[in-house]
Amino acid sequence: MTYNASIPQATDDPTQSQAQFLANFGILNTDFSVNHQPFTSGNNPGLHTQIQFPADISDPTYGTTIISLY
Repeated sequence: MTYNASIPQATDDPTQSQAQFLANFGILNTDFSVNHQPFTSGNNPGLHTQIQFPADISDPTYGTTIISLY
């Protein structure tokens, strides 16, 4: 199943679309869990577990007040 951005609609009755709400929250938790602690984790939910960098990257150019990590 994939995340459905059309849920909820303004006219939705939450009692009728509860299964769709639960499915969306489950998908968000699963997708976010890549490189993060899951939202449902009791141990630092939402924090990074690792950071991945692409193999081929060129030096970025930014203004003098912007900091980057690459």
